[in-house]
Amino acid sequence: MGARRAGGPVMRTVAVAVTGVALLTSCGRLQAKQHPFPEAVGQSSASPSTSATATPRGSASPVPTGSLPPDRLAELPADELLKRARKAAGSEPTVRVVAQFADEEGTIAYDLLVDLDTRDFQGTIALGSAHAEVRRIDGDAWIKGDKVFWTQSAKAPAATAEALSKKYVHVTESFAGWEDFVGIADVANPAMMLSDFRPKEKLSVRTVAGQQVVQVSGRSGPDTLTLSLSLSAGLLPVRMEDPEGSHMEWEYGRTVDVAAPPASATTEAPKGGGVHLPGA
Repeated sequence: MGARRAGGPVMRTVAVAVTGVALLTSCGRLQAKQHPFPEAVGQSSASPSTSATATPRGSASPVPTGSLPPDRLAELPADELLKRARKAAGSEPTVRVVAQFADEEGTIAYDLLVDLDTRDFQGTIALGSAHAEVRRIDGDAWIKGDKVFWTQSAKAPAATAEALSKKYVHVTESFAGWEDFVGIADVANPAMMLSDFRPKEKLSVRTVAGQQVVQVSGRSGPDTLTLSLSLSAGLLPVRMEDPEGSHMEWEYGRTVDVAAPPASATTEAPKGGGVHLPGA
């Protein structure tokens, strides 16, 4: 796959225009929320490195590194597990990511289907009790927030929030900050999220989301993380989590067929006034 541009170092919002509404830069808590796995976000999106930077503890005797059955994969040392996981994740064309990040200010969650080649995506984002649907196709994107989203994020009058909540707001790549919005696709990319993961120790085999996984502990930036790799799916990453409960889960083999909303349900974003789409 070709190179991709990563999002910025924090979860933030990017400005586009919509008539009659001036959204605050907070846009919920996305503006100031530090991504829990920060080192993978904000890097060049060239092909991730496939070499581990840490020496795992307790490596067993050398294990053949060719094709192995699932029961032998769990015998590999942590650095080899991560190397294979990066390769497996980098060969996947689509992904569904379900994530939730929590801190003292509340929660941010998203559920997205992403085409990792085109970076088209669709899904939902939740900022506490506020929800929004997002879609992106090539140079077009749409956001449909509920009344709470527009009221809390925009501080919009009730009547304006009510009107906006009934429409998809259409924006294009000509708007400033477009690449930050598209960067949502990079945050969802498991190969990107593994690019700076430094393995420390192989953990036990356990069941996660109904499948057998081998777990590896390690670090990304200042964060201590646990990575779960599927033994039945060639060590594809299926979950990454921190001790505080923030996590990302990935599913593969999903069809991503993003469609534009009906014209009758869409409103254009005219020039003037600021609106802030969720960005990476």
